[in-house]
Amino acid sequence: ELTWITNPDSNDMQQGLFQPFCYLTDSTHLFCLKENLLKECISSLQFILKIPKILGFEFEIVLRGSYSKVRKKSDMHLSIMQMALKELQLEYRIEKKGHSDFIECVEVHIADSLKRWWCGPFLSLLKGDQEAILLRSMFGNLERMIGLLIEQTGGKLPLWLASENVRIIVVNAESKLYAEAVCSQLSQ
Repeated sequence: ELTWITNPDSNDMQQGLFQPFCYLTDSTHLFCLKENLLKECISSLQFILKIPKILGFEFEIVLRGSYSKVRKKSDMHLSIMQMALKELQLEYRIEKKGHSDFIECVEVHIADSLKRWWCGPFLSLLKGDQEAILLRSMFGNLERMIGLLIEQTGGKLPLWLASENVRIIVVNAESKLYAEAVCSQLSQ
């Protein structure tokens, strides 16, 4: 699911793509039994950590906790997220500032060239009576992720990101054998 989100934290409009007023995000809602919540958190964390690793980003993991009046539920969610992070032997830091929509959230913060940290992929437990709903995003803000990737690579994106890497054009009948040989070498 792709969602268009209005960013309430966008009070500094000079940040360009890194702090947009609205942005596009990918998200997946995972519904699971309460007894499977830890297992699903572990699996989802492994899943969302693949993207920054594949793209070669410098990143850190942040556990955001909401310390609202709903302490009992918040403590349970916090402990599940902490157990999942410990099970994967991941280093993380805790930030005592939650989002309005989430109780607990594990965010992957990605560094730009100036060593500023930007939120990327995330895993959240949703508020409400249903404690077994996870919200997962592999990229977070898609515009920001693309901006960080372009910044990191200087605009020279990896070949595997291009929809078409090579096109071999046969201009006459004699060059067909040569084109097939080139195609075979490139495939290897």
